[in-house]
Amino acid sequence: MGLYSLVAWPPERLARWVTDVQREHAFASYGAPHLNLRTPFEYSGDEGLLIDAVALAVTGLTPFEVEFRAWRRFPHTIFLELNSTRLLMEAHARVLSELPVPGSERDASGYLPHLTLALGLCPWAEESAWEAIRSLVPPVLSWTVDAFALTLENRGEIVELARYPLNQRATPGTPELTHET
Repeated sequence: MGLYSLVAWPPERLARWVTDVQREHAFASYGAPHLNLRTPFEYSGDEGLLIDAVALAVTGLTPFEVEFRAWRRFPHTIFLELNSTRLLMEAHARVLSELPVPGSERDASGYLPHLTLALGLCPWAEESAWEAIRSLVPPVLSWTVDAFALTLENRGEIVELARYPLNQRATPGTPELTHET
């Protein structure tokens, strides 16, 4: 059974900045910087059917802006919270309802769009980590999401399986996708 996600990649400049801050402060996260449109989910069915289901779910979605809101801190975690805009939340609701896998407690009303900066912080290091980053300003405060990627966890890294440009007319079996082999 694989652990899949539907993500949007941030612009290269922002992704590079996040990884540089992580390296500088010895923070870790899960894979390359990404915005989960759908929180990670287990799926044991036919991967081709999942790829087609995602294509149908995102058909007709238009590109939209995401914007940095604030730093957010939870136990053992620090992330860049993004504004929950109408189009982002509609895209989340659509893929949540149309994919063949039920949502988790971090979907629907529990969905909080973000880019993870630090994951798995030790309790004794949380306060100093928070103090080190809370005044930082990301070099990119907003960007246009114009594609989603279906990903699969592979030994702690996120591997892109297919990419779905937004505002495309797709049909099962013929979506404009790129596939990793």
